[in-house]
Amino acid sequence: MRVHAARVELKKSVLGPFDAEASLDQNGGLSEALVTSVEKKLQVKVVPIKKNFAIDVSAKDWQLPVGLPLKFDQFNAKCEVSPTQLDFSEISGKLYGGNVKGVATLNWKSAWQLKGELNMTQVELQSLAPVLNPEMKVSGKLDAKSHFSS
Repeated sequence: MRVHAARVELKKSVLGPFDAEASLDQNGGLSEALVTSVEKKLQVKVVPIKKNFAIDVSAKDWQLPVGLPLKFDQFNAKCEVSPTQLDFSEISGKLYGGNVKGVATLNWKSAWQLKGELNMTQVELQSLAPVLNPEMKVSGKLDAKSHFSS
């Protein structure tokens, strides 16, 4: 199955356009799916494992499609999605001259819960600050270890 130049429209943003290709097994279940942005900046591979799915994300020169418009020189993530949670076992990237690494879990079994940790090293504040607040003027390099939960 192939899809070309698809878009997903949300209330405040649009995801895409992207191309997708899915292969089915003998029983009609998914054996593998590959989603690639049309400009080839983002690639998402989905493979079933038992009742879950393994997802591998890689991107270059890519901006987050929702939330803060952070732009990554390089981004990689590995996660597993089940009926009740999305578990990011690896998040890594290069942005604003520095590096980011972390892990996160999003769970929706009884209520939405997000928790994880994110470590940044040598991120150039002069480039990052305008993304957070256009009026902010700072310089220097950021090293940060953060733990979050909500």
